[in-house]
Amino acid sequence: MNNKNKYTVIIPTLNEEKYIVSCIKNIKSCLLKVEIIVSDGGSTDKTIEIAEDNGAKILFTNNGRGAQLNLGVKSASGDILIFLHADTLLPNNTNVLIDNIFADDNVKVATFKMKFDIDNWILNFYSWFTRFNSIFTRFGDCGIAVRKNYFTDGNFFPNWKLFEDVHFLRQARKT
Repeated sequence: MNNKNKYTVIIPTLNEEKYIVSCIKNIKSCLLKVEIIVSDGGSTDKTIEIAEDNGAKILFTNNGRGAQLNLGVKSASGDILIFLHADTLLPNNTNVLIDNIFADDNVKVATFKMKFDIDNWILNFYSWFTRFNSIFTRFGDCGIAVRKNYFTDGNFFPNWKLFEDVHFLRQARKT
């Protein structure tokens, strides 16, 4: 594994103890030079303890997922920021995918395709549909990768509790 970039993975959490350890271990297996930030929205379970025990940096805000992501951006040290939900796993070849995509200096934002671990025809159809670049198929559940300098122009997530990712990606398509 040979990452060209330094990555920061930002995970917004709220009571994610069921998923957080798998998510963090997956990130560490896919990316070599990585900082992991858990931006917590007020968990009352063991999310924070588990994340800390697995090497994540912990941030706190109770203002919704958009605020959680923005707080992570401000604290991130990586060149490429990856926004990932706690119940989402990266593909094994993430470092190659991201390095290849961001080798083009014009690329500022990218998303992953979805793949579900449950065999359900509706989910399989939706997973197939995410291969198309559409505003209807790209959102935070896919994982969003962003060049950090994209945020210096004021391109932050809206401070919304939900669908901040959809708005962010729609705005990114315009730039």
